Amino acid sequence: EAVVNGTAVGTGGAVRSLGGPPGAVGEPPSIPFLSFSLLLFGTGFWFADVMGDSIVAEKAKLEPESSRGHLQSTCYACRFFGLMIAAPLSTVIYSAHGPMYVVLLMAALPAAIVPLVLVLEETRDAPVPSTKEQCGEIWSTVCSRAVWQPMGFVYLYNVLQVGNAAWKQFLKTVLGFTSSQLNTLLIVAYVLLWLGIMAY
Repeated sequence: EAVVNGTAVGTGGAVRSLGGPPGAVGEPPSIPFLSFSLLLFGTGFWFADVMGDSIVAEKAKLEPESSRGHLQSTCYACRFFGLMIAAPLSTVIYSAHGPMYVVLLMAALPAAIVPLVLVLEETRDAPVPSTKEQCGEIWSTVCSRAVWQPMGFVYLYNVLQVGNAAWKQFLKTVLGFTSSQLNTLLIVAYVLLWLGIMAY
């Protein structure tokens, strides 16, 4: 599954960077073709994200009671640190070489981690609990203070950051922000996000 997901992310990103179907490199893509490539990219990305969360959740079960929730917080800190580094890097690449190289990089990096799947230990044909038992286990985990408190903090911290496309369009067309200024705001937001997680 991980191989398929990583390949879907990489293929979808690479197709997006080409700008059209085979034989039409550099030309604007059609709406159906662009929609399909975005669907392929998004499907692989979110499947891989869910698998990553599942691995972290299973590993977190082995944490001692005194440090429950530390692994999730560490993972979020690493994620936001990566965003903090990627934002200025992608800005420089975009300004110097255009969007194609940014999208190719987005396609290559997820596909590059696929070989790491080979070192993961997996129990095959393990007994699967019923849906009711799984929901009960999820609920008991969520009710744990070591889980809901850090996750509530992360959720509220992200909710307070407005980053949707409509807001960016308003900033550009009405308030007159340039792309460089918007990228600078994004970089500052990621830095503050990482600092907030580390402070917590």
